[in-house]
Amino acid sequence: MSSDPATHGGFFTCDRCFCIVAESGRDGHAWWHAGLIELMLLMDRQERAARAAATDTAVPVPD
Repeated sequence: MSSDPATHGGFFTCDRCFCIVAESGRDGHAWWHAGLIELMLLMDRQERAARAAATDTAVPVPD
């Protein structure tokens, strides 16, 4: 988050998403970014697992 003099009238511009956020909402906005990152990581893990399952070749079980 921006800590430079770009803070104007109790607002700042987020360096990550360029949203203009109230200073009072700085912690909540940082938490929001952390939540989005966790969600993206979860989706990536699920996509990788699905891709691995789709390309997994079944080994025939001998009789």
